[in-house]
Amino acid sequence: MHNIRQDLSHRSPTDPSPVTSVLVYIVCGGRRTGTTLLSAILSSDERANPLGQEAQVLTRIVEAYRWGRENFEQFGQSFFGDPKTYRAFFAKIAARFAQEVSARISPGGVLVLKNPELSKVLLDVADLFPNARFLALVRDPRDQIASELEVKARQLAASARNPDSKTRNMDSLANQYAAYYPAPSRLEVWARRLVASIRDLVNKRRNIIDLARYYISYYPEILELGKQQPERINIIRYEDLVLRPDETLLDLQAATGLDLTFDPAKPWSRISPLARLHSTPSRSDLYGAPIDSRSVGRFRRDLSAEQAVAVEKFCADFMDKFDYQRSI
Repeated sequence: MHNIRQDLSHRSPTDPSPVTSVLVYIVCGGRRTGTTLLSAILSSDERANPLGQEAQVLTRIVEAYRWGRENFEQFGQSFFGDPKTYRAFFAKIAARFAQEVSARISPGGVLVLKNPELSKVLLDVADLFPNARFLALVRDPRDQIASELEVKARQLAASARNPDSKTRNMDSLANQYAAYYPAPSRLEVWARRLVASIRDLVNKRRNIIDLARYYISYYPEILELGKQQPERINIIRYEDLVLRPDETLLDLQAATGLDLTFDPAKPWSRISPLARLHSTPSRSDLYGAPIDSRSVGRFRRDLSAEQAVAVEKFCADFMDKFDYQRSI
């Protein structure tokens, strides 16, 4: 964490909102940075909800709010009159979301919500949840990209094993096209999709610079919130979480005010069956297991030296900011 003891331990726990008494903790940061692990840690407080599904629904609510805010004059003025009324409408939705979801899954009044995609609309999340606290994860970009490549490989393997799965937009287009022509054989359909998948992986998904750019895209609003309201956000390094778990847990407890009973040496507790930790291509063998540091430095095994240097060059400012050592 960057550095939670130095920068954040003086902060008091979140004060209940005048609209809702729920204490909301938002976990964000790039994909493959440990957001699921951190959510499991926060959920070890008995007042919090068990680790469950990602807060995709909340993300879509906030994205809708942002779109309407940015296009208010053209599409919102006749319905709400002015931006203040528009914001108040969505603030009520946000408060109701927190209150009703908490009543259902966290009667103790502590709601832990996690989705990396919230990072890209974080300033609006902070606006709609004025008393929420934010915990953002960062990770060595080289390791994050190595992890992303593993996920892409799983997705390709899943597509090969199940050629009928419609995991790409191209499937819908292919079906529309096929409607005008004699139906190809099942094997031919599978082969076409597999070749298209490989081409996509080689030309786009495995482009290291594109992956680095995508990773960095999660952080502008995290950093901006840190400038605007530093008392509301904790920035945590994945490496601190897994290499120094006992110290980091103490710092997290002091910073959040939560009673964290998470034991780094034991399997995760308080996991909802709906979390489905091991059933998607984005799964990790580390999910649910005692904290393990073997993924730190994985880029040395999974990336070529040329690829690692390319990431370092593109992410130089990011790596310097969060104290990641570069080879160049």
